[in-house]
Parts: sequence; C-alpha cells; structure tokens
Amino acid sequence: MGMSRWLAAMGLAVSACLGAYGQAGRAEFEVASIKASPPPDGRGVTVGCSGGPGTRDPGMLSCENMSLKELLTIAYNINYDQVAAPEWAAQEKVNVAARVPAGTTREQLPEMWQRLLADRFRLAARREPRVVSKYDLMVAKGGPKFREAGEEAPVDDVAASRGPQKMNKEGFPELTRPGMIGMNNRISLYQTKMRMEQLAKTISGQLGRPVSDQTDLKGEYVIRLSWVAEPTGAGPQPPTPDGAGGPTLSRALQDQLGLRLEATRGPVEFLVVDHMERVASEN
Repeated sequence: MGMSRWLAAMGLAVSACLGAYGQAGRAEFEVASIKASPPPDGRGVTVGCSGGPGTRDPGMLSCENMSLKELLTIAYNINYDQVAAPEWAAQEKVNVAARVPAGTTREQLPEMWQRLLADRFRLAARREPRVVSKYDLMVAKGGPKFREAGEEAPVDDVAASRGPQKMNKEGFPELTRPGMIGMNNRISLYQTKMRMEQLAKTISGQLGRPVSDQTDLKGEYVIRLSWVAEPTGAGPQPPTPDGAGGPTLSRALQDQLGLRLEATRGPVEFLVVDHMERVASEN
C-alpha cells in the first residue's frame, strides 16, 4: 500500500455545535470539531479513533489522520474498498473531536456520524450491490491466537506522544495506545476492543479489495499485528518467505493472529457517493 494514505492532509478547520438529541430525537454529537491533520514530522502517523461508548472516555470520541472516505466506512459500517467516492475523499486527512451525549450506545454512533457528514459535507449517498472478487476472513487451523478484551492499563497519552517514534526489536513502530501507524511501509496495529468485522475493514483497506468477516467470532478482542505493506489492489501475497525484512499481511494474520484469507467472488454491497463537499460547512 502506498504511504499516501498516511501522509496526506488538508487545510480544514471547523468547530460545530450540535444538539445532543435534536430534531425529532435524532442522535447527534453535542459538539464536533474537524481540523486539518498536522503534516508528518518524521515520527510516523497514527491513524484511528479512540474513546466513545464502551471505553474509559465514553463522553469524548477522538479520531486522528482519518480521510473522509475512512469516516464514511465508520458511518455506514462498510469496508474501505466498498466506498465509491471521489479520489480526493481518500487523500485528505482530518482530525475529529466529538462530544458524545451521556447514555449514547455504540449502536447509535453510525447514525451520529451519518448526520454529521450530511450536515457538514452535504453528503448524499446510496447503497448498491455489485459482484466482485473478494476475500473471506476465516479462522486458521489451530484457532485464534488472541484474547478477549478486558480492562487494559490506562495510557499516559502525553508521555506516549513525546519524542521520536519508538521501534520494537523487529523494526516495526511500537504502539502503547490503540491505533495504527506506518513508517517506511512497516505497519503496526493495536486495538484493545476490536471486533472481527472491524479487523476485516482494516484488512480491506490495506489490500484494496473487500474482505468479509467469516470467523464466527462475535466478541471484542485485543489485537496486535505488524506487517510490511503490499501494493494496493495486489491482494494477499503467499504466506511464504517474508518480504522486505518482515511478514506480508497474509503471513502476519496466520502467524500472529491465527487467521487466514480465502479468495472468493460474490455480491458485495457498495456505498456510492452521489455528492459530497470537499470542505465542511460551519453549520
């Protein structure tokens, strides 16, 4: 995968005040701020969201270096490469900080994201089925190699952000808080409460093809995964000799998580963006 997904940023700074449960009782963020992701500083780029319902900070949701296309995947619960959007939607990155009303559930978050994108970017989108080549994420022989989510030790976010990015003994970026980071095509993923459908979306974004969760694992799990990026759209490489001094994504899934990818073809639902403003409005 090209590192442009990690490094692109755009000039955008917006703050919005939204009703907690406004018109007709719709679920909405109380306050949402959308700002330009800062340019890379040589320490690597962290991508992902933290906080919100089900976390230690249920009242605040924060996202770093997320493209508008990636936000669409969250809002519509769909894989990255099942979003048909303008090219710029994948290139321009933003940071989002949103205050979540008390009592909000995870199930309500997609509606809140959809409302935010519609209000601020004038989003108009529809779902459309297409038959395409895809991959199924499945449990490999021997079973999964990760544990169910529990209470993780709190992280000092200020200390974690100080100084140059640390590397582990294998030469991959070291993550002490949830997120995903890439340096020199070497990528690390760490999540403390990740569902398999979320992992399938992440894999889809890396491989450039739809990935469906067929693991039958329904819980939330602690996931640590490191791999060397492959060309976007090339599909998973054979889990044989490691490339560029590290494992391909396919090998990493098998060796580190006990999962595998199986090629198949079938109907996949796409999200087609008919209209989306490139810059958010203030109201």
